[in-house]
Amino acid sequence: GATPTLATCCALQLLVLVPLSWIRDMQTFATTNLIANALILYALIVLALHATTTIAHDPPASLTTLPLFNRESFYLFVGTSAFVYEGSAALVVPRVKINQCV
Repeated sequence: GATPTLATCCALQLLVLVPLSWIRDMQTFATTNLIANALILYALIVLALHATTTIAHDPPASLTTLPLFNRESFYLFVGTSAFVYEGSAALVVPRVKINQCV
């Protein structure tokens, strides 16, 4: 199959996200937030299983040989943490508002 270009992916995302931004009632997003939370849980399970199987198949010689601080990927960790925090805030705020309305 053909690989979509970056412009095509952005256009497809706009077709979905722009109409969603017109919705004012936050209770409408209860189902989509539930789906998003389920996908996040699935991703966490997959990552935990991958880490577990990787360590099981190729265990470190000793826990003392594992580096406590990785200077090469530290900033990647900081960026990912900020991204996850922003994403979790976007998932939690609508849930809090729905609970306050009930």
